[in-house]
Amino acid sequence: MRTSRCSQLTFAEAQHLINTLNGKPQDNPNDKSQKMRKHIIAMAHEIGFIKKQQVVMREGGMKEINNYDDLHAWILKYGYLHKPMDKYNYKELPTLVTQFKGVYASKMKLK
Repeated sequence: MRTSRCSQLTFAEAQHLINTLNGKPQDNPNDKSQKMRKHIIAMAHEIGFIKKQQVVMREGGMKEINNYDDLHAWILKYGYLHKPMDKYNYKELPTLVTQFKGVYASKMKLK
């Protein structure tokens, strides 16, 4: 309610408006499920499950992005429910986090 004109919206405000109009769910910073997923991602970064990848942008130039393929493949193959991480609900995620903490601990011992 800061403004009544689209031209005066910040980029973040405009993106939020577009996502709301398209019916896309918004990230809630207090969502405990999202915090657990981010915890898994942080551990995966540290043990090398998430790799950096160079991609060519449309405008030209290069951009470095994260490649989550190894993490997603591990969760599908070894995760206790064998489904993508974003399909785990709030009650299922603590078990997945505990399971991944075991992998994290064993990988950290090897380093």
